[in-house]
Amino acid sequence: MKQRFRHRIQAGEYSFLFATSGQEALTILRQQSDIDVLLLDINMPDISGLVLLAQLHDLVPNTQAVMVSAYGDMVNVRTVMNRGAFDFVTKPINFQDLELTIEKTARHVGQLRESIRAKSIADLKARFFDNITHEFRTPLSLILTPVNSMLQEGYYQGAHQRNLLMIRRNAHQLLHLINQLLDLAKLEADTLPLVEARGDVVSFLAEVVDWFQTVAEQKGIVRHEVARFEYG
Repeated sequence: MKQRFRHRIQAGEYSFLFATSGQEALTILRQQSDIDVLLLDINMPDISGLVLLAQLHDLVPNTQAVMVSAYGDMVNVRTVMNRGAFDFVTKPINFQDLELTIEKTARHVGQLRESIRAKSIADLKARFFDNITHEFRTPLSLILTPVNSMLQEGYYQGAHQRNLLMIRRNAHQLLHLINQLLDLAKLEADTLPLVEARGDVVSFLAEVVDWFQTVAEQKGIVRHEVARFEYG
């Protein structure tokens, strides 16, 4: 094996560990869980390849096994494939076929590990996004509470009242956007119900214009009234 794969070993692509029994293989697996490909003889001493195969998921869940079996022993081959082996090679071993099988299996394991890594990063980002979105709700509540109190007192009129109303309107808009962001988790879990509702586009646009009324006045931008048309 070392001679066959010497170029890949020298290049640092492959590294081989050998076990002469099932117990020795288990010891190696407990000590090194980052092994990518296992070549298991179905007739290993003290522990059969089938018994060892059944323990691999708990020991090395991201490792793939290739079972080595005698030519024509298709009953055992079908058994090991049904029990989770990735592939098999037969004795006498064709080393060209073995090399291709190892390469294919190692490539699959690499893709599997990358998929797991990408999912872990995505889950971490989702949790961070969810946590920080929740944190936005607290300062918004602290803004809305005194603004609502000031508006209820009725002391502020004219421009001051308009500014308070604008603050409240924008705070509610931010709160609405935050709630939409929180709904993303439900959307990803496919638990967000679809709610259809009619909307008034003209009123919505008028409200958007009102949001920027103060900024427009500061910049000397004149607001023009637009006629509203009803369509049947």
